[in-house]
Amino acid sequence: MPRDSRWAHRDDAGERGKALFALFPKTHRMERPRCLENPRPKGGIYQLTENARSPFQAEPGHALGCLLCSTIALLAQSGGAITGTVVDLSGDPVAKAEMQATNAETKVVYNATTSSTGVYTFAQLPAGTYQLSNTTPGFMPFIQRNVKVTPAETLQLTSHFRDIQLNTLGDGREFYAFADTLHPAPTGPAPGIPDGKPDLSGMWYQQRTVDRGKTEMKAWAEFDLPRQVFLDGRGHPNDWNPTWLGHSIGHWDGDTLVVDTIGFNDKAWFDGGGIPHTERMHATERFHRADLGHLEIEVTIEDPDTFTKPWVIKRAAELAPNDEIQEYVCTENERDRPRSDRHIFR
Repeated sequence: MPRDSRWAHRDDAGERGKALFALFPKTHRMERPRCLENPRPKGGIYQLTENARSPFQAEPGHALGCLLCSTIALLAQSGGAITGTVVDLSGDPVAKAEMQATNAETKVVYNATTSSTGVYTFAQLPAGTYQLSNTTPGFMPFIQRNVKVTPAETLQLTSHFRDIQLNTLGDGREFYAFADTLHPAPTGPAPGIPDGKPDLSGMWYQQRTVDRGKTEMKAWAEFDLPRQVFLDGRGHPNDWNPTWLGHSIGHWDGDTLVVDTIGFNDKAWFDGGGIPHTERMHATERFHRADLGHLEIEVTIEDPDTFTKPWVIKRAAELAPNDEIQEYVCTENERDRPRSDRHIFR
């Protein structure tokens, strides 16, 4: 840009601002127009260059300068804004929630974080339709579709986040946030068993999703149900009665355990959103112990009656060296069930 241009456009104005410089060719030697007599602060869109002379000279370019003012005002009004408040079901604010606004047409994603009072703001969004989303640990995934942003207007929203377990003691938000956190793991080589294969046993923290593919998977990992993986070389039975966890056989591919599962029933969902599957679902899991403290899991889901292509999910877990495996009974000491049944089935 010529050094004797009298006004320098900041980089953050983008391509639209570059086009406006065509209004001021080098020969005009334009100084500060009267419509901009009150200097903008340094953080404003325009700044006076070091070559500017008198701040009150605007002889040849006064009309063009006023046109510039009008153009900037129009550009500022071309976008809208969203200001929202995030609360839980009790009405308390949810802080540090990462909100995302995805433009339905351009697929551009904008990010904002809630304050201690649960407030967030998306400023200067291009007009259009957006989807708001959030995946804060401890809460159910939040999605609000068809959010309309109009020029020069601020949309006010209140979003209610639902707890996974109603934030009850022992399995509330802190529990799920801890489970979804990267945990410190012991270092060292992966242990082996006498035949030279890696030892995959141990108490592992809950698996974390590293690459979720299209969506998060709950699938068939129901805690209370036993699961067998046969490693004796047998194949799948021809007349298997479909079950919740299907029929699993495994083999070693180098230092990776490969588990092949078929024979699922069609009564389970993949996630809380209700993504279904059929009895033709086929799952292939790969378990690899990278070192003493880290387990890598890759799951490939195929179901020609549900998905158009294989769905690959990558997960990871850290070893919990000071914990022991104990029985898990979900309904033990459950005292709300009788009251719930009276309300649900009356």
